[in-house]
Amino acid sequence: MKLAVAFAVALAAIGGLSAVAAADDLNGNYDLKLVDNGSSCSTPPVTMRSATLRIEVKQGTLRANIPTIPQMTGVAKGDAVDAKTTKVAPSTVQGLDATYALAGKLQDGMLALSLEADYSVKGKPYCTQSWKVTGVRQKP
Repeated sequence: MKLAVAFAVALAAIGGLSAVAAADDLNGNYDLKLVDNGSSCSTPPVTMRSATLRIEVKQGTLRANIPTIPQMTGVAKGDAVDAKTTKVAPSTVQGLDATYALAGKLQDGMLALSLEADYSVKGKPYCTQSWKVTGVRQKP
């Protein structure tokens, strides 16, 4: 019986280590391709076709940085990317503020994500825009 409990504890520890290792595997810079995935805006305010994403995982916290978008943070869980901005910030479009969210995962060395921007004007919701995002890690 004690052996079975010890074996179960060892398996749980190994599973936990592999989840941490997978999250650490997200670290790096990625070349992204963005495709418009919809908008509730009368005219989509931002056009993005490509960007660079930097992911850093440290002590279970995931930080995602895309130039022109405030840093997004989240919790690292395996190969999953789930991060968002923590406050409303000015967007690249004058007069529009925004919050951003990024979600998806790393699968077979390829990122498959969705990026969403929730725009507001003077504190009132304005519209939402989203992109389908794919990316590959830049070579060191």
